[in-house]
Amino acid sequence: MGARLDELVRAHGRLLEGRGGAELDGRGGAVLGGCKGQPVTLRTARNSTTTNFIHAADAISFNETLTDGRTLVSSGQSFELGFFSPSGSRSNRYLGIWYKNFPDTPVWVANRESPVSHSFGVLTLSTDGVLRRGSVKTFRSGIWNGLRFSGGFSLTSTIYKSIFVADKDEIYYMFDLGDNSISTKVVVNQSGLTQHLIIDKGSSEWTVMYSSTRDACDNYGQCGANGICRSDRKRICECLAGYIPKSESQWAISDWSSGCTRRRPLDCQKGDGFVKLKNVKLPDLDFWHNESMNLEQCKAECLDNCSCMAVANLDIKGRGSGCIMWFGDLMDIRELVEPGSEQDMYIRMPASELGTGLCQAISILSKLAWLLWNEDKAIELMDSCLEDSYVESQVQACIQVGLLCVQKLPKDRPGMSSVVFMLGNEGVTLPEPQQPGFFIERSSIEMDNFEKCNASNAGTMTMPEAR
Repeated sequence: MGARLDELVRAHGRLLEGRGGAELDGRGGAVLGGCKGQPVTLRTARNSTTTNFIHAADAISFNETLTDGRTLVSSGQSFELGFFSPSGSRSNRYLGIWYKNFPDTPVWVANRESPVSHSFGVLTLSTDGVLRRGSVKTFRSGIWNGLRFSGGFSLTSTIYKSIFVADKDEIYYMFDLGDNSISTKVVVNQSGLTQHLIIDKGSSEWTVMYSSTRDACDNYGQCGANGICRSDRKRICECLAGYIPKSESQWAISDWSSGCTRRRPLDCQKGDGFVKLKNVKLPDLDFWHNESMNLEQCKAECLDNCSCMAVANLDIKGRGSGCIMWFGDLMDIRELVEPGSEQDMYIRMPASELGTGLCQAISILSKLAWLLWNEDKAIELMDSCLEDSYVESQVQACIQVGLLCVQKLPKDRPGMSSVVFMLGNEGVTLPEPQQPGFFIERSSIEMDNFEKCNASNAGTMTMPEAR
């Protein structure tokens, strides 16, 4: 049993999530993921009793070590693994992988924060640990959906093809360059900008193939459990359909870490259904998948399990295939706005939350408008895509008149002639609205629930009528 360098390179993007990085173990060793779940431990030769060294090879086994000054070279002669010092000195040594033709360009470093202070570093295989960066997740690329990672940049290229392998022994992702004269790397700079770079064998400069910026919604779990992050909105975090903030006081000050909880618990009886959530990065945490089931079979299987909270297609190619089911809280969901972000998922809803009709929509919208009005944020009712197409003062006046028309007491509501007068005279001073009649004390700001009143997410148009 051992690990080939090709597999170590693949392990840098291992698992469905494509997580990268490393951590130091309790003995001062750096853990680097190997093949079939085998990690690699970095330690010092002073404490080592193993004498079987390896060199001029592309693999390392449990009974072998790699000392400073020796390297592993991949079978394709593309990558090299060993110890290096960025400045050329040997005072601080790092374990890394670099392009064999470009030794000054490391593509991965195991002990970036904890260099070895001498040239006695030794690389050995151990039997515990996983490839990760510390104990706190900061970013997740999402589950592989047959075309790409569901939260990743959508990229098509004639230079390379993506390869994803998942079997009983290993799970990994790699991209295969069709032209051996081209090398490529992905870097993240200090500003959080992810860049994919390429270089020809005869060139000395890397060229940017594509770049993508990160935003607040890329922070892992930005909106807490059962929340969704939408970067194009002023209030970027919302609860999923059927959920409410776990702590309304924290959400009121834009602290979303507490996440959301179901407004009504699932009763696991007939009548439960699903609400479609379009163009999202699929959530993290506990999930199960089946490659042979279709979406309808997936939904039926989910409804037979009281712990199942959401489903999606495993593979979105063509009409979609396969099944993913999530159990427990849904973490790290974000809406995607880039072209090609066609991954959808379906949130399980109790029968009491489905098909409640126009009345619920009106009550939710009126409460949302009322709460935002009291916070002097009523303009947030407007869709951000219309931001440059309206006059804010006119929108504020329309919202204020609308709130006057739905006040709790009928005697306080203006007549139609008064409505026409108020809307037609911008200079008039409007009275302050009172609490809406549809206001529900126990509910919360539920934009997602308003959106789900029409489960197909179809657009609607309201036509004015005399009352």
